[in-house]
Amino acid sequence: MKRLAALIAILAVIAAACGSGVAGPGEVLAYDLATAGDVEYDVAFDMDVAMDMTGMEELEGGVGMEATFVGSIAYDVEPGPESGQIELTITSDFVPTELRVDVPGEDTVTFDDPDEIAATGEFDPEEFAFEQTFIIDETGAIVDGSVDGVAVPLDLLQGGFGGFGASTNATTFLGPVLPDDAVSIGDEWTTVAETPLGEGGPSIVVETVSRLDREETVDGRRVLVIVSRTKTSGVDIDSDDLADLVAADPTISQEERDAFGFIDMSMRLAESEGESTTWFDPATGLVIRQEGRAPSSMVMNVALFGESVEMSMDMDMDLTMKLAG
Repeated sequence: MKRLAALIAILAVIAAACGSGVAGPGEVLAYDLATAGDVEYDVAFDMDVAMDMTGMEELEGGVGMEATFVGSIAYDVEPGPESGQIELTITSDFVPTELRVDVPGEDTVTFDDPDEIAATGEFDPEEFAFEQTFIIDETGAIVDGSVDGVAVPLDLLQGGFGGFGASTNATTFLGPVLPDDAVSIGDEWTTVAETPLGEGGPSIVVETVSRLDREETVDGRRVLVIVSRTKTSGVDIDSDDLADLVAADPTISQEERDAFGFIDMSMRLAESEGESTTWFDPATGLVIRQEGRAPSSMVMNVALFGESVEMSMDMDMDLTMKLAG
């Protein structure tokens, strides 16, 4: 499950200059996947996590963790197996550079050296390095995919416990969903995506309102700045739903599945609202910078060998992604 948590965190990851001007009336915005094959992004994100547990006296009162990660995301595009298809490989690699942990009754532990953090054994660099490969047709839709060489069913590509996003359109990996129609400065568009959590389970609904906010010049490029606000619905997931999701997720080992069979667990994911700002280069069809904030809250109830534990967790993530070079 540690590997899965890291994947969620990444996938989760997975979304500056002064100037003024006006985008030409009726400008159509579109990503260019072919160009994306030659780019790499420098990424940094901060995580602030607060956890509280009832049923475990040594942890009651709250555990806090603050961590900073730096790394990169690279895109590579090759011809696909069939005419009109491309193969998009996204490689991500992150390491923690700062860590602060607060545990009830103990001194606060602070690290600001990556080697010291690695020595704690809490963060294995391999847990935060992924290679995701997708076969994409001429419409931009994903028709096949894998993570670290393990094939992933299409229903998991649509979201879920270890899924990759809210739709099977590959452009969601490049930045916010762009409108089909031409837009000008001040225009807004809304996208709504429903992510099923397994077959027959509940769904998470994500509504994103984006606005073409302004035009800027960054490093000699004319860029358009898109401001997005995202609202994610809350959802209750019972033990049967979780068991189905774990059983269907090929990224979870058999050993982890067997261990999960001894646990009766349910969770409640609270409604959340996030925001992001994207600097988009319409000439190349690439995002050159993105900043965002993604808060989340959940309550998990776990029963194991007659003992019950309730864990609440609030997490706030701030992300900065910038075109390398």
